[in-house]
Amino acid sequence: MSKTQSIAFGGRHLWAFDASLAVWLAWFVLEWERRDRKHMASLESFVAQARLVATIGDYGLDLDALLGPLAIEPFTAIARDVTQQIRVGGPISAASVAAIHLLDGMAPIRRGPELLDPEPIARVGDAIVGLLDGSLARPPSGTWWCVGTADPAATIATVPHAPPG
Repeated sequence: MSKTQSIAFGGRHLWAFDASLAVWLAWFVLEWERRDRKHMASLESFVAQARLVATIGDYGLDLDALLGPLAIEPFTAIARDVTQQIRVGGPISAASVAAIHLLDGMAPIRRGPELLDPEPIARVGDAIVGLLDGSLARPPSGTWWCVGTADPAATIATVPHAPPG
């Protein structure tokens, strides 16, 4: 299992620390479940993939494939709310993460200290929203952003593609 997962939208990519992404996705799914989903059927594909990514960890999020044009607005609204809830909610305990059952009784991926700092997790939400609305700054040349870590400016070097043949 990798410790990072890719997120892509509109030809741009970033990476996220898997445990931070898993917690953010779990909060997103829980918030989606609390809301009147009558007008949010467009998010069902994303929520199904979020459950998988948050618990298994070997998958990324291709937001182009998961979010059609009608899904962007409701997704962004929930994403902003969830990110704010995480940011102001204080440290997140391992027990509260373990109590969330997203997929066949499985809890989100969890590693790290007993109490998780909410800020790196909230930055995952900020980055995803920024990717969708175009406000995410471009990373330094030759890198991708790596969000969900203690370092708010963390990057991963890109691997140059060899020319064909």
